[in-house]
Amino acid sequence: KMSALWHGFLKRFSGPYQNLMAKKLRVYGLVSDDLLIETPNMVKALGRLDPATKLARERRIVRAFDLSAKRKQLAPEVAANYDPIQPYLTPLVDEVAAETEQRILYRN
Repeated sequence: KMSALWHGFLKRFSGPYQNLMAKKLRVYGLVSDDLLIETPNMVKALGRLDPATKLARERRIVRAFDLSAKRKQLAPEVAANYDPIQPYLTPLVDEVAAETEQRILYRN
């Protein structure tokens, strides 16, 4: 269980940290799930994304690399049109991880 002190710390600083990360992600037009490290479970989850979401993810990543290389930022009017903290891939990664864990338990 989480100690009361740790819980208080997380409760106090998670909001400001989330706002800071959202601001930094908007600079390049990324979503937080775009930054996930590709593990075997994530690769399986990427395969479950619908084509439009997968294409949007790829375009965001390419655009972010391009903006970074040019030392530019995404136009503020474009950056304001989306929520960079809204997860689109994490639920699928969690689902794949649970399925993998179940598969391992059934084998034993």
